Amino acid sequence: MTGLIVLLGSLLLGVGSVLSTPDTTLFDFDDYDRLQTFEELALSPDGDWIAYVQRGGAADPGRAVIVQRAMPDQEPLDLDIPDDARGLAWGIDGVSLTYLSASNGGRQVYTTDLFSGITRQLTNAADPVSSYAFSGDGRDFAWTTVQTQPAGPREPSLFEQFHEGEEPIIVDHSTLRQFHFVNPHFVEGRSSSTRSLHVRRPEGGDITADIPGDVVDFHWSPDGTRLSIAYLDEDIPDSPFAPLYTSIGIFDLRTSEFRTLLRARPFDTRDDAVYYHGGEWASDGDEVIIRRVLQSSLWRDRRHIRYVDVNDRSIDETEAWFDYDIFPPGREVTRLGDGRAVVEGISLGQQSVFQLAASGARPVDVLADIPGDTYLASFDERGDTIAFVNEQHSAPPEIYLLQDGQLAQLSRINEAISRTQLPIAEEVSWTGADGDTLQGWLLLPPEASASQEALPLVTFLHGGPGPAMTNRFAQYYTQYGGIWPYPLELLALEGVAVFIPNYRGTQSFGNDFANPRASDDEAIEDVLTGIESLVARGVADPERLGLSGHSHGAWLGSLIVTREKDRFVAASFAEGPQNNTLTYLYSPMYLYERGYHELWGGGLWDRPERYLETSPEFHFDGVETAIMFEAGAYSLAITMMGGPKAATLAGVATEFVIYPQTGHNLRDPDLKRASAMRNLEWFLFWLKDQEQPDPTDEEQYDRWDILRAIR
Repeated sequence: MTGLIVLLGSLLLGVGSVLSTPDTTLFDFDDYDRLQTFEELALSPDGDWIAYVQRGGAADPGRAVIVQRAMPDQEPLDLDIPDDARGLAWGIDGVSLTYLSASNGGRQVYTTDLFSGITRQLTNAADPVSSYAFSGDGRDFAWTTVQTQPAGPREPSLFEQFHEGEEPIIVDHSTLRQFHFVNPHFVEGRSSSTRSLHVRRPEGGDITADIPGDVVDFHWSPDGTRLSIAYLDEDIPDSPFAPLYTSIGIFDLRTSEFRTLLRARPFDTRDDAVYYHGGEWASDGDEVIIRRVLQSSLWRDRRHIRYVDVNDRSIDETEAWFDYDIFPPGREVTRLGDGRAVVEGISLGQQSVFQLAASGARPVDVLADIPGDTYLASFDERGDTIAFVNEQHSAPPEIYLLQDGQLAQLSRINEAISRTQLPIAEEVSWTGADGDTLQGWLLLPPEASASQEALPLVTFLHGGPGPAMTNRFAQYYTQYGGIWPYPLELLALEGVAVFIPNYRGTQSFGNDFANPRASDDEAIEDVLTGIESLVARGVADPERLGLSGHSHGAWLGSLIVTREKDRFVAASFAEGPQNNTLTYLYSPMYLYERGYHELWGGGLWDRPERYLETSPEFHFDGVETAIMFEAGAYSLAITMMGGPKAATLAGVATEFVIYPQTGHNLRDPDLKRASAMRNLEWFLFWLKDQEQPDPTDEEQYDRWDILRAIR
């Protein structure tokens, strides 16, 4: 294992001499746009070939499917595989690649032979195919199709009626929300499409399974005679949350009979809600692995796992379920050739591949010593060889192959970025106010290890608050196409330490951690004790503290600023509500009883004091922090508008920026860059008294000088 760790250090810890010698060029804004990512990865059963989907950055946003030998420095095969191919999977022969593509019209399943280059179409469905899978022996084949409502005249949206109509409108006020007034693309409600399951067996023609609802996912039994099916029951009431409530059933191909195993239950007046994920088969073919989600409210749940006997006609829900801390709970469990059950996800803030056992989940042994986020992992048929993507705060994503204890890098798509100077990153832990150990990340300038000087510190609070911040490169800037473009890496390179805490309410640290007693107090304590620990270490200068956050993190950050009125010099908050009374009033009523009422202990008119207490805009009096608010015009600009006004009236130095044609996430490349530059310049101005030579706009420093005089 020692040799493996040494090799990992040279390959993964800052890339090092194995790839290239980093030059003195600093990572900059252009590198965010050049960053390329991976969307899919599949290793052939014999471990000889890999196929992957590569996505370009904003500077070159193309998509390509690459097939090559699973060895370093290999040229891609010249195959006619469409760029839109997805759902990559190898045939059991190891030389044919199967995938979905709509290149010839509606999406169908195709397979391409590596050596002959011949492509065959496996389905000719009337409706687009959405997923597929072969049985274990490759003889049987199943796929799902999506049937949408036929095109025809549609009713104008509420936005269109409000802005273009000429007649009075009788609206359903119980579902009315602010997005109907500001977002021309806003659509809410259950999808009008239906998803069906089809099966092809060698001894007969194609059959369509009779399932009482929309098929969401399915898994073949080891002997190929049954399918476990996750489905959305047709009796689930229509709502935007309806797609959550998946049930699990078994379809027997020998009898063409379907039987529900575990039925989801949405909220009613008496009971909590429950829904299920999974259905992956145990090796014996008599049990399936089920993940259960129990909801006490729309934003509070507990996750569990157990094996369920598919032959049991009356499953006892009171039998022991075990806590399941891997996020998200719906990720597929894979059964390896040696019998191990593994799943990819996040546990304790670490993205990796975890082995399931009676005692819980732990990283797969050969991956346990690999730093950073490991994902899109694909195993050979024996489970010995693994291809995966790895990245860290200080190293952009690349594909690696781990075989016989040897690690090899198979891609170099981000080598130019790896050559730049990047921040130093470390995992940090501290003790919370209640004695719990907490976890997060710290980005430091490259020269920080040689300096004992305390640095300005910006603390970044993630949204959700469920998804954890992991050891991923430019996570908030790039993941999911970009959430909000905080330039955390550039701040560190400019001499500002960046602290990224995983505070109470974050998933993957256990059910209790994910469900604090209150959404404000415990999370605030977690953040503040984390900052205090960095001050005590001598990392952070207590006189130069900044705070930033997005969505839930922006709300939480604003609340912290109003409770710690003189602690922070500057802050920047994006898309976070500032007034919980407006959030309540602008929300549909289906979010009331099992949403806000559970969260805040009652409704707005029953407990107005709790809504006012947790609304930052009522508490800016005495705040000494310069605050920049950012919002999307299609999203929370109206809800947030009171925050800057209240802050200004309280004498707070305030700037409010609204991004046109933008929702809750900022995706337009030009606007992303503008926001990122503005945030960098904002914190450097307030924390380091620095002005950039080419600012986002020529007048901003004049405005900020006036704000500084106010402060």
